[in-house]
Amino acid sequence: MAKKKRRSFAPIFWLVIVLILAAAAWLHTYRRSNWDQLFSRHASTAATSAPAATGCYVPASLDGHALDKSKQAAFATVEQLPSLGSGVYRIQARLVSYSLAPGKDYNLVLASLTNPALTITAQLPAAACVSNQDDGALYDELREDINLRFGTATTAAVHPPGSPTVIVTGISQHGGHSLSPVLDFRVQ
Repeated sequence: MAKKKRRSFAPIFWLVIVLILAAAAWLHTYRRSNWDQLFSRHASTAATSAPAATGCYVPASLDGHALDKSKQAAFATVEQLPSLGSGVYRIQARLVSYSLAPGKDYNLVLASLTNPALTITAQLPAAACVSNQDDGALYDELREDINLRFGTATTAAVHPPGSPTVIVTGISQHGGHSLSPVLDFRVQ
């Protein structure tokens, strides 16, 4: 009787090891925030507050969670906002104007859909105002969206044609008379 030749599993073993190492390197390099959360290093390595830049109104509590906060927003109107107090709200309004503030924030003037004389302001910060790259990228994207749709902001107020209807998500500040920072901006 002839002996059967035994198969070696060494090549398969080494292939699996190489794939695991490649996946770990990819996770570490391209998904740094996930890697930090996995090993609970995020709190010790991230800055706990926004950089001290002029005109920055970004709460340190957002640190990397601006997108998550925007998903938790409650719907409100411009009329309701002052009575609701602080919190994250999504409002539908008309974009009356926007401008570039001295601190490089975009100041948006939003009017009520039912009473155009009733307005609130919304501040969209510059990416330099935040310590987290993800939040900075979000703010850059929102600002670029405004620039592409309505033109580049200047220190003089820019009035978009027709005062378009927008949905703005932000954190209610100053007794409900402003949203700062803006967490999301959509045109209807």
